[in-house]
Amino acid sequence: MRLADAFSSIQIRLELVRYPPWMAKVKGLVRDPEPWLDVSVEARTPAGSWACEADCLRVDEAQWIARWFRALARGEETHQSLDFEEPTLMFEFLGREGSKLHLQIVMDYDCRPPWLGDVASDVPPLPIDLRIGRTTLVAAADDLDSQIRRLGLR
Repeated sequence: MRLADAFSSIQIRLELVRYPPWMAKVKGLVRDPEPWLDVSVEARTPAGSWACEADCLRVDEAQWIARWFRALARGEETHQSLDFEEPTLMFEFLGREGSKLHLQIVMDYDCRPPWLGDVASDVPPLPIDLRIGRTTLVAAADDLDSQIRRLGLR
C-alpha cells in the first residue's frame, strides 16, 4: 500500500507473524483468535526518510483500514481517526481540501523516526501529512486487501 503527495509518502507491506510456540504463550497469543501482521513501513517527509518494521496490526485491523479508506473515498460519514491495540500506527482524517482528502498518519514506538529518539525522550511523534485523491485511497485499500489475500487470510 502506498500513499503519497508532492511532499511526503508512506508505503506499508504486510507479512504474517509466525511466533514460535513458546513466544505465543508468553505474548498471550494462545487466546487471541486474530493473527498478527508484521508491518514494514518506508516513510518520506520533508523532515527526513526512515524505514521500520513492527508486528503491530492484527488482520482485522488492516481490514478496518481498507474499509475506512473506501468510506472516506466515497464521502461517507465515518470515524475521524483509527487507532489500534498496538499504538504504533494511527490514521486521522483532517478534512477535505478541494478534491483531495487530508490524512495524517502518526508512527510511534517501534516506527518512530530514528532522529526523534525513543518514546522516553518526550519528543512527540512526527505526523505524516498527506493530501491525496480518492482514487489513490481506493487503490491503497485494494492493495491492503490484496496483501491479506496473498497471505491466505480471509
